[in-house]
Amino acid sequence: LIKNFEVDGVTISGGDPLEQEDELLELLMLLSTMRLRKGVILFSGFTRAEISSNFIREQCLKYIDVLIDGRYEDELRISSGLRGSENQNIIYFSDKIKPEELMMEQEIEIGDGYISGFPYIDKIYLRKMGIKLL
Repeated sequence: LIKNFEVDGVTISGGDPLEQEDELLELLMLLSTMRLRKGVILFSGFTRAEISSNFIREQCLKYIDVLIDGRYEDELRISSGLRGSENQNIIYFSDKIKPEELMMEQEIEIGDGYISGFPYIDKIYLRKMGIKLL
């Protein structure tokens, strides 16, 4: 399906993709045949050390260009770049993606049939407005 579109990179996020490491490795191997100019970014709640303790998860890292690792911590929330919270790390495995390319204001894009991005939601403001959060 991905080959049917003109893409120069792929971002894989969750749930946690590494919870399905066998299927993820298969997908990453297929993506590697596309020679994506902007590579593959993988988000995982697992830390780099936790990934290293699982052979198949570690193999997945051979096929990605950037890993954003670590569990999201609401009290450490940040609103710029791809990390959701300060405890998360951005780990580069290639030079396809430059650090400055990952520093952007978090926003969403709404298109025909899709919503993509990282909206910043001020939860304290929403609570003051009487909006309950799930």
